[in-house]
Amino acid sequence: MNTSKFQAKSHKVKKAVIRVSILSLAVGLASYAVGKNYIYTPDERAVPIKGGFVQPDISQYRSPLESKIIDRTFYTNEATFMANEGFKTGMEGYNDMVKASFPVAYKRSFQWVTAREMYFYARYLLDYVGGRGHAGVHMVHGPYWSMKAKKHSNFNKLVRDRGEREFSNKDVLLGFDLPLVYQRTGFPRVFEDIQLTYLQYESVQPFFTGQLDNTDSFEDPMSGKKGGWGVANTFLNNEAHRFDIDKMNTTFDMGALGQFVKRRAQWADRFYQANHQGTSHASAGKEVSLVGNDAEEGLRGWGLAVSAFNEMLQVKASMFSDGESLIGLNTETYDPSKGFKYLPHKVEPNLVWIGDIPERVWSLDIKDESSQLWDQASWIWATSAYAVMVDRRNNLFTDNAPVDGGLLEKKMGKVAESLGNAVFKNIVAMHLNDNGLLTSQWHPESGKGTEVSLKDMTMAMVALRDLEESWDGIGRYKAVAAQARTIIKNNADFIVKVQNADGSFNSSYKHTGSASGEANVATANWEAVRALIAAYHSLDDKKYLEAARLTYNLMNKKYWVAEHGVYRSHLNQDIATVTPYSVGITMAALREVMFTTPTYLLETQIEQMTRWWVQTVDQSGMLLSEHQSTGEVFTGYGTGDDDADGIPYVSKGHGKYGSAPVIAGEVKINLSVGNMATKNSTFNALEGDVHQQSYRVPVANNYKASQHNSLVNIKPVAITDPVVDGLMERNRLTRTDGTIIPLPASKPITEGLGTKLNLTGKQIFEANCMLCHGEHGEGIDGKPLKNFMNYPAIAMESFVTAGNHGASMPPWGAGNNDKVGGSLTNDEIKKLVGYVQSGLFKSNYAKTQKGEVLKDAKAKDIWFYLSRENIANKGKVPLGNAAAQRYIQQMADPSKIKAESYENIRQ
Repeated sequence: MNTSKFQAKSHKVKKAVIRVSILSLAVGLASYAVGKNYIYTPDERAVPIKGGFVQPDISQYRSPLESKIIDRTFYTNEATFMANEGFKTGMEGYNDMVKASFPVAYKRSFQWVTAREMYFYARYLLDYVGGRGHAGVHMVHGPYWSMKAKKHSNFNKLVRDRGEREFSNKDVLLGFDLPLVYQRTGFPRVFEDIQLTYLQYESVQPFFTGQLDNTDSFEDPMSGKKGGWGVANTFLNNEAHRFDIDKMNTTFDMGALGQFVKRRAQWADRFYQANHQGTSHASAGKEVSLVGNDAEEGLRGWGLAVSAFNEMLQVKASMFSDGESLIGLNTETYDPSKGFKYLPHKVEPNLVWIGDIPERVWSLDIKDESSQLWDQASWIWATSAYAVMVDRRNNLFTDNAPVDGGLLEKKMGKVAESLGNAVFKNIVAMHLNDNGLLTSQWHPESGKGTEVSLKDMTMAMVALRDLEESWDGIGRYKAVAAQARTIIKNNADFIVKVQNADGSFNSSYKHTGSASGEANVATANWEAVRALIAAYHSLDDKKYLEAARLTYNLMNKKYWVAEHGVYRSHLNQDIATVTPYSVGITMAALREVMFTTPTYLLETQIEQMTRWWVQTVDQSGMLLSEHQSTGEVFTGYGTGDDDADGIPYVSKGHGKYGSAPVIAGEVKINLSVGNMATKNSTFNALEGDVHQQSYRVPVANNYKASQHNSLVNIKPVAITDPVVDGLMERNRLTRTDGTIIPLPASKPITEGLGTKLNLTGKQIFEANCMLCHGEHGEGIDGKPLKNFMNYPAIAMESFVTAGNHGASMPPWGAGNNDKVGGSLTNDEIKKLVGYVQSGLFKSNYAKTQKGEVLKDAKAKDIWFYLSRENIANKGKVPLGNAAAQRYIQQMADPSKIKAESYENIRQ
C-alpha cells in the first residue's frame, strides 16, 4: 500500500467526520451553550461543571533538580495543614493580592502556581482523601444522621404508620436529604462509591486498588442510564479510587481531625459564595435559582459542611477525656476548675464491617492520653472557621431548613462556637503557665510541661488570631476575644525575647527562655515569622513585624540556595528534607511577608515564590500525580504527562493502578552545587526512589540566573517601613476569608505595563484573565463570558474594575479602593474589554461552543469537546479512546507551549 495515499485518504475522511460532527453539535447545543464542560443527565439536562486547563509555560522558573521520594505515605495532620495554608495562598490568596494591588499583572507563572496549583493541590486532598479513597469513617454513621433518623422514626410513630418502620441513618441520608440537595443544587446524583468521611484516619497509602476507566461508560443503578454522561466513568464512579484498607493507620489523631474540619469549613464557605442559575430534576426544564456557585460545588459544599458537623458532634459526644476514659462534654456548661475534660492526642477506634454498609466505629479507646497544644489549637482554628462560614453563608444555612430554602440548620454554628470556646478554656487552664506562656503538652500524670515548641506556639497564635477576629466579626464572646489577644501578646513578646541577634530561633524553648530544641532549622524560623506577623495583625505593634523581617532576611541570606530555588531545611547542610509541614509553614510565612511589604517592592518576592514552589513541590516529586485541573488535559488519553512538568496523570502514577494526586510524606533534595552535586555521597546513599522528571516526556528546564538576577542575591527587606517621597497611606484590607489586615504605604500605579509596552487587548486578556475565563471565554473557574460580550462597554469595564466578590472576581482596577490603584489601569481594562467584545472573540466563542477546535488555539480539556459531542448524540453514542484521539489530533500539543513575551514580565 502507498503510505502517502493512505494518509491523504484518511485525512479526507477525518475532515468529513469533523464537519458532520460540528454541524450536529451546532443543533444539539443550541439551548445549552454557556461554557465549561457538561454532564448529560438521565432526564436530558446539560449540567455545567468546571473543566481542566492547559498549563502555561513555566519552564523559565524550572531547573534540573536531583531528588528522592523517601516516603509516599499520606500523613493527614501535616498534609492537611499544608492544604489549609495552600488554600489561603491559592485562589483566595491570589484574589487578595490583586485586591491589595500587588504587581501580579502579566505574571502567568505566578498566577498559575498560586491560583491554580496551590488551590487545586489543596482541593485534590479534599476530594481523594476526604471521599474517593475511603480514608476514614463514612459520615452516614455520624451523629447528625442518627439524630435525624430518630426524629423521623418518632414522627412516624405519632403520625404515620403506627410505628411500623424505624428509619436508619442510610434511609434519611439517601431518602430524605440527598434528593433535596439534588433539587436545590441541580446536580443529578451523588458520586458512586464515594465515602464522604467524617473521621479521618491518621495515615494511608494513597494508591488506587482498581483500574481507572476513562471512557464514558458509567452505568447508573438508580436511573438505569448506561454511559452517555459526557464525563469519564471515574468522575462519577469512585470505586477504583479506593485505597487499601489493610495499609491504613486507622488511629484518630485529634490534631488531624481538627485540621480536616478547618479544611472542610474553608471549602464549603468557598463553594457557597454565590447561587447560580440552572435546572434541576424538579424545575421542568426551566432555569431557576439554585444554591452553590454551580451544581457540583453546591453538592460538594453541602457534603463538606455536614460531614464537618458530624465530626464536631462526634467529638463533643464521645471523644473528650477526663484523664482515664473517653466521655461526652456539655460544652455550654463546661468549667475546667471542676475537673479537666479535654481532647486526648490519639484515639483508637474499634471498627466493624456489617454487610455492604461502610465500616463504622463500634467503640473508642484512648491511645495517647496527653493533651497536645497543636491539637487544641487545630480545633480552635477549625471551629472558628466553621462558625464564620455558617454566619456568612445564608444560602446554605437557614433558621428553619429545609422549609425556608436552606439545606442545613443555622444552629450548627452555635455548636462550633460552643466547642471552640470549650477548647479555648482548656488552652487557658492546661496550656498556659503563670506568666501566660503557652506550653506544648499537658499530661494527666505530670500536669503542664515547662517548654514549648515554636511549631505548637505558632499554630496556637495563628488559631487564636482567627478566633478573636471571628468572634469580633460575629459580635459575640468579646471577653474570649480579649483574652485571646492577651495570650497572643504574651507569647509574641516571648518570641521577640528569645530571638537571636541574627534573627534565628531554636525549635523549642523552656519557659525561662533558654533554648531546648534544635538550632539552625528552617521550619523554626518560618514558624516565628508566621507567629510574629499574626501578632502584628492582632495587636498592630510593629515591633513584631520588625522581628519577623529580621528572620525573613536571615532565611534569604543563609538558607536560600539560588542555583536550585530551594531553601535549606538545616543550615549548612546539602540535603534538604521536604515534608508537607515544611512546605506549608514556608508558604504561609512567604505569603504573610508579602502582605507586609509595600507593593512597589514586591517584584522579587513574587519571583521567588514562583521559583520556590516550582522547584520544591513540582520538580521534587512531592506531588504524586495530577489530573486535568492542573494540566493533564487529555485525562489519560495522551502521554500520561500532557503538560510535560514531570508530574504524571493519576492513572500513570506510582503503584499498579496509579496514585492519588496528594503530597508525599517526605522528599530529599540534593543541594550540592556545581561539580559537587554528583559527589554528595550522603545523598547518593539514601534509600528512596529517584524522581525521574522526564520519564514520560522531556521536561523543559529553562531557568537562567542571568534573567533572574534578583533571586541570586536577594536584597533584604527594610526592617522598618521605608520613608520615601510619593508614598500613599492605604486602607486596611478585608481578605476573602473576612479577616482584616493593615497594608503598608506604597506608591500609586500610574501607568500599567500593558500601556507602557503597547500590548493589545488580546495580550492583556491572555496574560491576566485566561486562566479563569478560558482562552475563548468558555469559563474554567471563572464565569463564561457569553453575557458580558454584549454588555455596554462601560458596564463591563466597571465590572472588571470593581470585581465581584461572590464570583471570586478580584477588583482588577479598583484594588483596595485607595490611592494606590489597581493591578490593571483604566487604559488596560478598556483594551481587554474591547477584545472580549470584538467580533473575533465572539466568533471564536461561538465556534468553540459548537465543538470546533480552532486553529492555533491552545489545547482544552478533552471533555470540553467530548461532552458537547455527547449532548449532540443525546448520550447514545459511546465515547472513548477513538473519539478522544480525534480531538487530540486537532489540538495543539500542550507539552510544547512556549511563553509569550508578555506573559512573565519582570520589572
